[in-house]
Amino acid sequence: AFLELHVEQGPVLDASGARLGVATRSVATTLLEVTVRGRADDAATADMDGRADALLGAAAMALAVADATTEVPGSVATVGRFAVAPDQASVVPSLARFTIDLRHEDAAARAALVESVRRACARIAHERELGHAVGVLRETAPRSFDPALVNALRRGCEAAGITPIEMVSRAGHDAQALTPVARTALLFVPSLGGRSHCADEATAAEDVVLGARALAAALRDLLY
Repeated sequence: AFLELHVEQGPVLDASGARLGVATRSVATTLLEVTVRGRADDAATADMDGRADALLGAAAMALAVADATTEVPGSVATVGRFAVAPDQASVVPSLARFTIDLRHEDAAARAALVESVRRACARIAHERELGHAVGVLRETAPRSFDPALVNALRRGCEAAGITPIEMVSRAGHDAQALTPVARTALLFVPSLGGRSHCADEATAAEDVVLGARALAAALRDLLY
């Protein structure tokens, strides 16, 4: 079995004032890579209405990705990497490539979001007369954590003097990755301001101590 204590990397605990959260499941994720192909031209001499600008097409697709989340409540989508070629200041880009991270706690809803994004990219490529391809780099099914271990973490929180809230893990953690081969569970402590993956990410020292006490109590419960 594997029990994990982790900073939430999100706003739920901090916004609610809760001190500890026990995750019961994790979200479904899809990481796409989109390649858009146009035509390189001289930035000085190519008329605007005659260009096949791969970057402008990709930018329109990136905006459409954010719009697609409004069709699937509870979903999130992030364009995290973006590259262009030939990457010259005075050349119309002939190629753009970017990633799209799509997440939802329900696998069917995640699949609907992926399909909506694919349709939007195809529509924009057709309207702008650009080539495009959408590939899947990674796909993860939603995972449920072990009920007995989840209950052990709940009892550990209560032993530390806190009634935890039930949560869904929206970020990927070791507990999620190990579910195919082990019984796992996940305990969260708050991120101050809900910030994560930035220089401002922090957790109050007293919450770190509280989380460690809850985890220790859960381990004692399971061992003895």
